[in-house]
Amino acid sequence: MRAALQEARRRHARGVVAAVGRAAEARLRAAEAELERARRRGADLEERLRQLAGEGQAWLGVARSHEAVAAGLRATLDKVLQQPAVAAAGGGECGVAEDAQSCCFVASPSGLVAGDSLLYALSLSSPSC
Repeated sequence: MRAALQEARRRHARGVVAAVGRAAEARLRAAEAELERARRRGADLEERLRQLAGEGQAWLGVARSHEAVAAGLRATLDKVLQQPAVAAAGGGECGVAEDAQSCCFVASPSGLVAGDSLLYALSLSSPSC
């Protein structure tokens, strides 16, 4: 009787240990799966960060290029704006304009003198201007 009771306790203890082991394994698998998802997400985010950093560098290059173009245009505009004063003081070939427009500032067909239209205006101006 005692032996049977001890055997029953052992079986019960083995069953409890096995159940606890299965539960622990299930939790461990779930934790490992969650860890793998987190690692994948981290790798995805790092890849996205690399892409955005590269894109940011590209946009920075574009901005610097545009700044250089703007500085060049500003210098050209300053040069063009100073030329009528030099031409008037030095008796340039342009002569005196009778209206509000100088011979060096010819309006484009659209009537605007800005940006690309400024280049159009410069191309139509006299060679001395």
